Amino acid sequence: RLVLQSADLGLLDQRSRYLAGKLARLDGEAKLHFLAATREVKKGYSDDAAIELAESVYADPRGLYVSARRAFRSFIDRFPDSPYVPLALYRLGRTQMITAGGDRSHIDSARASFELILTKFAGSSESRYAASALHEIEGKPGDFGYGIRDAEGLPSADTDVIVSLDAQEENQPVYWVQVGAFSKRALVDQLILRLQGAGLETRVVDSGKMLLVQAGPYVERKKADAVVRHVSLVESLECQVILE
Repeated sequence: RLVLQSADLGLLDQRSRYLAGKLARLDGEAKLHFLAATREVKKGYSDDAAIELAESVYADPRGLYVSARRAFRSFIDRFPDSPYVPLALYRLGRTQMITAGGDRSHIDSARASFELILTKFAGSSESRYAASALHEIEGKPGDFGYGIRDAEGLPSADTDVIVSLDAQEENQPVYWVQVGAFSKRALVDQLILRLQGAGLETRVVDSGKMLLVQAGPYVERKKADAVVRHVSLVESLECQVILE
């Protein structure tokens, strides 16, 4: 891998800094490139780099949702015409939901963000997720447009208990979606509450070193893939499907 010296960095143009950030293995190094690429708003790749920076805060395992909210607000202010605005609005709404607690003003702000997506960006891929989020606010989790949710109602409140499926009783293989691996139980519990709020059944697997959060089980691969797409967007986590 090419290692750039500090003297060389100033020679890179906006596109090169953005691409260097995408290729960087170290988080700090990637942020250095992305920050440089965002300095001139009107140049190409500045919004690409800015959304990468905001996404990195949102995906931080420490749960920096207040900081992420500021980052997405700043993005919308700086790049109002960017194609990433629907994503920034969706993330903004999600951070407001996560940190709301009992504060209805946060929920109302989240609702406003989702409704803006549906009215101004109805053709975006985020619109169906915004509709699902509005259902969550009303206590009616949606199916994310893929039919992955059954009609029984809300999921079990027990984070480590799995509702048995017919396929399990018949000893048929099923699919699980591994959502993330964490060292702290508090982070696991927070994530599970959000997943269950979206209508996903979950389990926690202790690997000995890490706690693995998995959603499922699913008889059909397409349902597991739908969960991967949903969680990847909502939580900004890299998920994988596991056959068991």
